[in-house]
Amino acid sequence: MKKVLLSIVAMAACVAGANAQSLTVCDGTNTNFSLPVKNTYFDTKGSHSQMIYPASLLTELNGKNITGVTFYCSDEMHMNGGKFQISLGESENATYATATYIDGLTVAGSCAMTAYDEDFTVLFDAPYKYNGGNLVVDGLVAEAGDDGFYAWDSFWGVNQSEFCAIIRDGSMEKFLPQATFTYEDALTGVDALDSSKIVSGVRYYNVAGQQAADAFDGVNIVVVNYTDGTQSVSKIVK
Repeated sequence: MKKVLLSIVAMAACVAGANAQSLTVCDGTNTNFSLPVKNTYFDTKGSHSQMIYPASLLTELNGKNITGVTFYCSDEMHMNGGKFQISLGESENATYATATYIDGLTVAGSCAMTAYDEDFTVLFDAPYKYNGGNLVVDGLVAEAGDDGFYAWDSFWGVNQSEFCAIIRDGSMEKFLPQATFTYEDALTGVDALDSSKIVSGVRYYNVAGQQAADAFDGVNIVVVNYTDGTQSVSKIVK
C-alpha cells in the first residue's frame, strides 16, 4: 500500500509541476523596514504585520491555487532563527480606514528564517484558492529568532498613495513589498475524468495517505479507475 501511495503522490506532483507558474507584483526601488515583517522585532514572538494587495494586480491569479510567496530584501537579512507564518484571505476593501487587522484568515504556511538571507520564500502547506478579491497577506512571527540578533535590513517594494498595510506597532503604512506568488491551475474532480471512458471507481487520498470515497478537507489526490483497466491521477483542494 505504501509503494502504491508513493507512486500516486509522484504522479500528482508531475501534474502539479506542469501547471506551476509565478506572478511578481510591486517590483520597485522603494524600501521599507516593517513589511512584510518589522525587522527589529523578529526576536519577538507575535510580531504582526498585514498587507492588502489590490485585485487589479492579481488578475492573472483569478481562479488559481496560490502555492507560495517570496519576499525580497534590499541587501542581506541579518537574523538568526525564528519562524515566519503567512495567512491569506480576501477583502472588499483594498485599503485600511483604521489600524484594525482583518481576521478570519486562512493559515497558508510558514518558513524558518536563517541568517543572511537576501530573500525568503514561504511554501504553503495547502494551496490557497484565489477568488479574485483584494488579497490580504498576514505576516506573523510564530517563533522568535535568537535574542539580541536583529534583522536590520529593509525590503524592496513600491510606495502607495493610500494606507494598505498595518505594522507591528499598530500604525498604518503606504507601502507594499515586492512579492512573487507561485500558483497552479485549480483542478476539480471533473478534471480527472476522461469522458471517452467508463469510470469504474474514484478514490480520494489525503496527504497522510488515508483513502476514502469522498474528498477530504484540504489537499486530495484523486485516483480514477476506468473499466478498461487504465487509471488517471489529479490533485484537488476542497
